[in-house]
Amino acid sequence: MRSTPLARALRGALFGAFAVSAAAQAQDAAPPKKATDLDDVVVTARSGVETRTKAETSYSITTIDEDRLRMQAPTSVTEAVKSVPGFWVESSGGEASGNIRARGIPVDGYGSVTLLEDGIPVQHDPALGYLNADQAFRLDETIERVEVVRGGPSSIFYSNAPAGAINFIPRTVGDTAEGLVKYTVGNYSLNRLDFWYGTPVGNGWKASFGGFWRVDDGIRRPQFHADDGGQLRATLSKQLEHGDISFDVKHLDDKVALYLGIPMRTTPGGDIRAVPGFSGNYGTLVGPETRDLDMREAGGGTYHFDNSDGTHVKRTQVSFKFDHDLGDDWKLAESARYSATDSQRNGVFPNAVQSGSSLIAQDSAKRLGLIPGATALQLRYVDNPSQVFDVANQNGNGLVVTGGIRGVTAPVNEFDNDTRLLRKFEIGDQTHDVTLGYYHANFTQRFDRYSSTVLLDVRDNARLLDLVGVDANGKVLGSLTDHGYYRYGYEWENASGKSDTKRSICPTNGR
Repeated sequence: MRSTPLARALRGALFGAFAVSAAAQAQDAAPPKKATDLDDVVVTARSGVETRTKAETSYSITTIDEDRLRMQAPTSVTEAVKSVPGFWVESSGGEASGNIRARGIPVDGYGSVTLLEDGIPVQHDPALGYLNADQAFRLDETIERVEVVRGGPSSIFYSNAPAGAINFIPRTVGDTAEGLVKYTVGNYSLNRLDFWYGTPVGNGWKASFGGFWRVDDGIRRPQFHADDGGQLRATLSKQLEHGDISFDVKHLDDKVALYLGIPMRTTPGGDIRAVPGFSGNYGTLVGPETRDLDMREAGGGTYHFDNSDGTHVKRTQVSFKFDHDLGDDWKLAESARYSATDSQRNGVFPNAVQSGSSLIAQDSAKRLGLIPGATALQLRYVDNPSQVFDVANQNGNGLVVTGGIRGVTAPVNEFDNDTRLLRKFEIGDQTHDVTLGYYHANFTQRFDRYSSTVLLDVRDNARLLDLVGVDANGKVLGSLTDHGYYRYGYEWENASGKSDTKRSICPTNGR
């Protein structure tokens, strides 16, 4: 049907009315701004005998409260802080492979910000190779709010935090039993259960228990479960006569997809789009043919690569916090955490993309003579050796990816301790909070990386290709690849290391 000016005007008016109505409903649904926000107590990058509110704090703080977290519904640590001013975040790698870049410090990953849970570092070094801090932490309903300090005192109170500190603060138990259950479903086969329950248990003690379980096929759908797993946490705390004490145990066992680059091109109009035959919004090269593979090792054995693991983290952490009023305005604050993290990170890395004809040309010049009697090279599919790859227009593009099959194992055992002795001094008409602090972090790490190269066509859920030599009649006489493997054994390394960090601080806050 032809669109008349009147019809276009009516559609515009109706759309405008709908948009205004939707905006009004969203505004009505949004939680009102609380005048008491400035009265919130600041606990991050703060050390003092008495509490301090946001109104009394001079450095930059962003608080993401429970209502705001519900509205955002973040799927990852990176997504949770995307509303923080001065932070550029990028989360295309999945739930646990994000990047945060702070204004003025052009460092990606978690190289310039530290991640805290209840004021204790998740990792002393938040930017370990193939184990960023966000891979060892998952956000769920046991977390009540997020407090972000940008710059300022973050680098004084925490290591590896020149740009800021992101503190995920757990829920606390009140004087009566309470809890919540949340179930989430999504259109990519997402099913997720979050829960938390807290209650007084007698003699002043309070206990809580919570966590999550989740499974989904992933936004880019590799044709197997992309994300699968969950975590459990239990906390026991007590308000003492002159302080408080708490014990916290958490176990994480979770797999998340590691999404990597996709083949793109620049159109004649200057736009960047996915190549023909590939879905830019939902496609991934990963698929059933690259899920389970075996790489040859130098000693004759095999290394099994299971891409359904993605980033698979098993982590157990035990935390302890103790605050005690020593009298005469002196206070002792102690926090410690031990964590054991086993991380397996598997991925298909798109090292290079080129036309099938150029790949054949470069290998013909160098390696055609390795196959006796062969007069030409062809690309054929591993799962169907009789199917010849059309170098002119296979999948609508005729392109081939040289993919890196890479598995990384990075177990880390870590102990962090933060001890502070605090006192408030009155000098004339001024008040000074003085802190004597000692921080100790010790971790040991092993790092194993196994990699090989395969040939893939360019399509959603790419298929493996073999490079074969044929005679004048097209008969296969030999292969330069092994079931898709173009080269075994690049980037094979085994390493280990340890780190021991000690530092003392004596910050003073005057008013």
